[in-house]
Order: sequence, then C-alpha cells, then structure tokens
Amino acid sequence: MPETLEQLTIEKPEILREWVRAYTKGPVTEASKTDEEELKGKQTQSSRFLLKDGRSVEVSAIWVGPKDVIVVWPDGSVGETTWGSPDLFNFYETSGSVREVGADERPIVSLPN
Repeated sequence: MPETLEQLTIEKPEILREWVRAYTKGPVTEASKTDEEELKGKQTQSSRFLLKDGRSVEVSAIWVGPKDVIVVWPDGSVGETTWGSPDLFNFYETSGSVREVGADERPIVSLPN
C-alpha cells in the first residue's frame, strides 16, 4: 500500500454541482456483489464533500470493470451502477488543485457482510 496518494480539491461551484449530480442522478441498483476478496485491488476513487457547517460526507466508487461500478454510500449501503469513469480525476485535474497527501487521508471503505 502506498504511503502517499494524490488528492484533487475542486472549489468551483459549477464543477461541484456537476460532481454531485453524477452521484444523485446516476442509475443505481442494489449491489449484487460485495465480496471484499473480489473487489480487492480494483481501482477506487472516493469523493469527500466538505460542508459549510464543518461536516464531511464521503462516497466511494470501485471500478470492477467497464460499466460495472460499486458505489459505497455514506450510510454504509452499497449500490451498483453502469455510470462513472475512473478517469474523472484526470478529467477534472485542470479544474482544481492536486497535491500529494499522506495515506492517512485515504477514506475507509467498509462493505456490509
């Protein structure tokens, strides 16, 4: 496991609205596969939304394959969708700032048993 990771921070309201819309408008069904062994090593991206009142909300996406994405919601529930792209980080890189942070910034993703 790496000691550092890249963190993208987006502060432009129009980009944040688009990012949130991807999670709120995407077609999601109940996940049929939550086997942690099957998902180990798959590309994962987490979005941490920092709210004005100081709270944070995290949503994680695990790319099992093309058009096969597992979404882990803040309440711990898990969904499955065909939406999303593991290239979002690179696509939005020019709309924010990227910095290297310690691995302790990595969100913890827990799948229900």
